[in-house]
Amino acid sequence: MLTSRALVPLVLCLLALGASAQTPSVAPPRPGQTPIEFWHSMGGPAGDSLARLTDGFNRGQDRCRVTPVFQGSYSDTRLKLIAALARPDAPAIFQAELTQVPAFALARPPVVRALDDLVASLPADLTADIIPAVWEYGVFDERRYALPFNTSTPVLYFNADRFRALGLPGPPATWDEFAEYARRLSDRRRGVVGYIAVAEPWTFETMVSTRGGSLVTADGRPDLNSPVAIAVATFVQDLIRERSAIGRSLGQQTFAQLDFVRGKGMMIIGSIANWPAAQHLSILFELGVGPIPAGTTNQVPFGGANLLVSAKTDDAQARCALEYWRWLAEVPQVVAWVEASYYVPIRRAALPELRSFYAEDPRRKAAFEQIGNARSRPRHPQIATWAIFLQEALEAIYIGMRDPRQELDQAQRRALQP
Repeated sequence: MLTSRALVPLVLCLLALGASAQTPSVAPPRPGQTPIEFWHSMGGPAGDSLARLTDGFNRGQDRCRVTPVFQGSYSDTRLKLIAALARPDAPAIFQAELTQVPAFALARPPVVRALDDLVASLPADLTADIIPAVWEYGVFDERRYALPFNTSTPVLYFNADRFRALGLPGPPATWDEFAEYARRLSDRRRGVVGYIAVAEPWTFETMVSTRGGSLVTADGRPDLNSPVAIAVATFVQDLIRERSAIGRSLGQQTFAQLDFVRGKGMMIIGSIANWPAAQHLSILFELGVGPIPAGTTNQVPFGGANLLVSAKTDDAQARCALEYWRWLAEVPQVVAWVEASYYVPIRRAALPELRSFYAEDPRRKAAFEQIGNARSRPRHPQIATWAIFLQEALEAIYIGMRDPRQELDQAQRRALQP
């Protein structure tokens, strides 16, 4: 059992994980080199790996000098980028979470460069080797604006020790089984719940997707209050109401992770990329990692981020940005990145090189094994804004215990406003 004193460093560690990546010391460009700045949101082990990879790129050629600059979370980076892209000193290349990419790519006047001419110079065997759904996402209005970088799928984390104690054979295969597990895992006397439900749009989208639904219609309209979405919100709220789950806001995500680590919650959904950071914590049980339960389908949405090139760059900077991405996309770098960050490999050619990594701990394959069922995210320029409306509705449903239909109806009305 963790004491209150032991929890202090644990909390501090959790809070620090997202901010541990600092701008590395990068040598100034040599004469004739083109300097470019790269804004990113990779903290913890992923940030450390990115720094090493960038250093390898800088040392391996004499044309370009890349300086990675950590800017905080995806949301923090987005806000900084909105201001920076209007200035002449905008970063040459930057990372944007997938729901943010459409707004940057489709902004008019343009804030990012179309990359078709540059990408045309890439070897055909490279682009053909990238997982199709991951590669295709960078295309908007028949032009390429984004390049794949860190790709993930959601997974179910669970307390494997408690599962064994209750005779549960493994991660739940369906959502009905998930609800049954949540009830069996809960213990009111000990203040333990079966599931920690974070009001996070990607998790909600995952639950909707596995039931055959979508948060955006085929013609690009928001669909936040579809029958499937209402059913999912009601499903989660029912578990919370019967005390088989607890609701947490997105701002309470750190405390949700802490509750899981402390054994106060037995299941939580997150990105596979959360795992390396979690290994820095003193988890007092065996961590279970499994695929997302299935509904009418087992489709899940991709997560992660893409790389984009600022419209302010000149041709030399843009060529360096593409050369840097090409370096990151080479098989040795993809393998090093996956082994450090646990993100999904974007190239099929990397898979043979990762066999021993996955064989060493089969749990690492949980996210990768869902690739065949993963689908691209909606590409509407307002999707990031709609996600904010959805998040606020989910917080009202999970924490305020407000009526799911009414809250999702309100989110839909807000999304439809011009």
